[in-house]
Amino acid sequence: MKKVNNTLNTFYIKMIDFLKKLFKSEKFQSMINIAFSLCFVIGFNYYFFRKSVFGKQTFFNFVLLFFAYFLLNKNKKVPFKDKRIAYIFSTIFSLSIVIGKVIYDNNNIIPLYSRTSSIFLNFITFIGFLVVLGEIVYLIFNKLLKMEKDSSKMWSIFNTKCIYFILFIIIFASWIPAFLAYYPGICSYDITTQTSQIFTGVYTKHHPPIHTFLIKLCFMIGNNISINPIAIYSILQMIFLAAVLAKMIKMLINKKVNNWIILLGLLFVTINPIISIFSMITTKDVCFTGFLILFILEIIKLLENPEKYFKSPFNWLKYILFVILTCLFRNNAVYAIILSTPLFMIVLKRYWKEVLIMTILALCGFYFIFNNVYDALNIKDVTPKEMLSVPIQQISRVIAYHDNELSDKTKKEINKFLPYNDISKKYNPRFADPTKSLFNNDYYDENKTEFFKLWLKLFKKYPSEYVSAFLALNIPYWYIDANSIDTYSKRAYIEDGMYKNKYFVPVRESKIPQLYEFYSKIASFKAIENIPLVSNICALSTPIWLILFTMFFLIYKKQIKTIIIILPIMFLWLTYIAGPVSNFRYVFPLICLYPLLIALLINSNKFNYKQ
Repeated sequence: MKKVNNTLNTFYIKMIDFLKKLFKSEKFQSMINIAFSLCFVIGFNYYFFRKSVFGKQTFFNFVLLFFAYFLLNKNKKVPFKDKRIAYIFSTIFSLSIVIGKVIYDNNNIIPLYSRTSSIFLNFITFIGFLVVLGEIVYLIFNKLLKMEKDSSKMWSIFNTKCIYFILFIIIFASWIPAFLAYYPGICSYDITTQTSQIFTGVYTKHHPPIHTFLIKLCFMIGNNISINPIAIYSILQMIFLAAVLAKMIKMLINKKVNNWIILLGLLFVTINPIISIFSMITTKDVCFTGFLILFILEIIKLLENPEKYFKSPFNWLKYILFVILTCLFRNNAVYAIILSTPLFMIVLKRYWKEVLIMTILALCGFYFIFNNVYDALNIKDVTPKEMLSVPIQQISRVIAYHDNELSDKTKKEINKFLPYNDISKKYNPRFADPTKSLFNNDYYDENKTEFFKLWLKLFKKYPSEYVSAFLALNIPYWYIDANSIDTYSKRAYIEDGMYKNKYFVPVRESKIPQLYEFYSKIASFKAIENIPLVSNICALSTPIWLILFTMFFLIYKKQIKTIIIILPIMFLWLTYIAGPVSNFRYVFPLICLYPLLIALLINSNKFNYKQ
């Protein structure tokens, strides 16, 4: 018996040694790389050309195979532990494009695994993309590290004492042609509700009251001095946004980031027609953008020297004020602040008490204004349905797709909250407002527990429908290949019209009609959609992928403290995917932060905070 055991032990030892040598051998590694390369070729064809003959071209596929094999061999001697961060990002991205493709084409997750062939091909696509993109991301990370070593002296123009005012004038002046083209400004569809509130005196929290009061102030000034109130609003907003963006560029100068990053950042906010158009749109998102950027810049200042920062009462006041104003102009910013704070406290562990107290004071200030002050002004609360876009959409999907399977009892339960017979006609997989508008707010207020019991009961029976409803609702925010103009929700890329109601009828009086035609093509996305890269940069999903890429690069560099800068905007994006529809104006604040994100990628050493 001992001889048998010794023989088996010897066999196991030899087998393990053999496998170790096999895994380390050049031939085995080459075979693995060939297998991964084949997965990439098959996955690439399945993803892009499943309904096209182009993918069957032999030469094209051999080029793809050679490219993938060459890429995998380039870094074969690099230990996987050095590439794991790049591969984690690649995993998230690859999952998004494989799952996103199925959801985007079908508004349903079931085709992802409905057939054995689907499971196999989607798995092959995921593996192929994961490995090849992982290697590409690793190469980009290392290229960014090398770019950081290239230091350059600041151009003399950037060292000018009055550079902030120069930047402000340049930015503001660059938007004047757009203002003249759109004169007196742009009245997006929110203006109809807000002007109704102004003229009737019945205010609600559906739109930020602080923004409605700002528009009202412009009407009061305009009526007294006989100037179009929309023109007054446009100029005031342009001044504010230009001042904030100038401050952001000035911060990059103070950090002494690469001259070309500063120049590109300045060009991005001046010659970019999208920012020019948005600078005068009468929507809360522009003011929110300004205060969000000021809040982010305040975080950067805090990180530079926490001890010095917390000693100044003025810094406390600024931080608290920017948080309050950011939340007042968009309520969902509250969730971004709340989610970010624990991580702030962990990273700034020596100052966790100061961070906690400062945040609590800011949130208390916001809730005092939002509840007590607004209530004292007789401003009505927002209806509950505004917070229930996803649950309403999930229940509506079950009704639309499983009407025959639901019992009469369940239908009666649903009918208390939603008119059962009307839901199927109204259901839109990428726009929650049609079904949300039918929601019975009064009954919900008195029976919230009953609603969530109903929601949970249907979830247990139709989990795939709930997942499909959630992923399909705001897929343009996360799926990289989604069109910027969604075919289902049919929302405008940029709402640059002059919306009116019985109280307010704005009239466009363009001073430069030819230029107006150019800007209107930008707003409709017609002038952008066929331009490679430009159309991608302007897509709704690009901001989150740039934010995530920046975050993983900072983790790769072990600059954990620096991640605090982008945490609020990442959590803000999470609130968007729980909203009723994908709309470009919601991601406008993230797009305005592109210069900062690029600086964090190329010159992250300038933001390396150590205690």
